[in-house]
Amino acid sequence: MTADENIRMKKNYFLLFGSFLDSRQMAADLLYQKMDLNFVPHESSYLGEYLKYSGLFADHMTISDNFNKAENDWSEPEFKNYPVLIFVSHDHGRNEDKKSRHTYIKKALPALGSFVLLKAYFTTPD
Repeated sequence: MTADENIRMKKNYFLLFGSFLDSRQMAADLLYQKMDLNFVPHESSYLGEYLKYSGLFADHMTISDNFNKAENDWSEPEFKNYPVLIFVSHDHGRNEDKKSRHTYIKKALPALGSFVLLKAYFTTPD
């Protein structure tokens, strides 16, 4: 792959944060107070109950419990010490715009003091 092809290749950016806050709702309330992010409750057989935001700062942002009681399993077993997880994806729009939003959220959430960056990566879909 040439450098030119790599630049033009579509990229999707992802972040995973952990939190020691006591609940999904506490995390959502803090993000609403500090960043005006409004989360809506959702439920799925795979994730269980979770909170979801879509908007200016992220194409998808979900807040879920790390331990899924319905499945009796950890979502992210390597991060068991974080009871609440925040998944963020930037997968719509131009690469430059996605990377900019990704970089902003990557810095903004830890600056609030209640969120720790656990993973940051990008993919290039086929």
